[in-house]
Amino acid sequence: MNYTELAQDNDFQKWFQYQPLDAQVVKYARDKSSIIAAGQKIMDVYNAFANAKQSFRSAGYDNYGDLCGDNPISKLYTKHHFLINAIMEYNACLDLCLQVIWAYIQPSSLEALVQNQYRDTEKECDSKTVHKTLKKLIKDGREDLKPLKKLLGKFENDSSIENLRTLCNYLKHRGTIHFDGLGTNLDSMLLTINGQVVRTLSRKSYTFKEVEDILWNYHKDFQKYFNQIIDMIIPADYMDNKVSLEDYINILLEMIRIQNKES
Repeated sequence: MNYTELAQDNDFQKWFQYQPLDAQVVKYARDKSSIIAAGQKIMDVYNAFANAKQSFRSAGYDNYGDLCGDNPISKLYTKHHFLINAIMEYNACLDLCLQVIWAYIQPSSLEALVQNQYRDTEKECDSKTVHKTLKKLIKDGREDLKPLKKLLGKFENDSSIENLRTLCNYLKHRGTIHFDGLGTNLDSMLLTINGQVVRTLSRKSYTFKEVEDILWNYHKDFQKYFNQIIDMIIPADYMDNKVSLEDYINILLEMIRIQNKES
């Protein structure tokens, strides 16, 4: 695994700029508030992906200092620890990516934004529900969502994405993954009878390289797909922060009116 290449791969850093600021609220809050919600969720993906990358990078250090003892097993265990964290954190990005699309396809209204209704609907978000909602919206005339639905299906079925998800699900249900070279993984009884080996319960074993390859392929492919998703849902003028003072004040007054109505 080339950890230097991983350290230098910072294409995802541009996701940071999609955090909605006042200008985006002024431009989209009234009738395209779902774009603001999607921008907020893109920032969530950015944070999760940055955390995952740092865990992955940490697995490549040669010197862990005070984190472990100065012996091969302690160093391997620390490397294993960071790789396990990276698996879980990269997997979280999948759920957050779905939430970006989910936020985007929710009905837009100023009230929904002010009342934070987008956050309230996140608990309903899963792959099945997102695909079902996209299908219904397309049937109701949202032809513009067809490419997004197709891309989402391709994304979820990509082998690098499935491989990472398989690792994460294994962790969820068994608590750990056995890494070759880090302890034993007994899979049979010690004695044989007439050459017959009796198999017992065991954990699936991976080499460190196999896990690193799965994480690296996921790291690259997730960025590729997520960049395409962003291009499909975020308007070209999103980064244009020029708004009039009059529009700014008017939207503030409307949002204050809704807030006061709630109280």
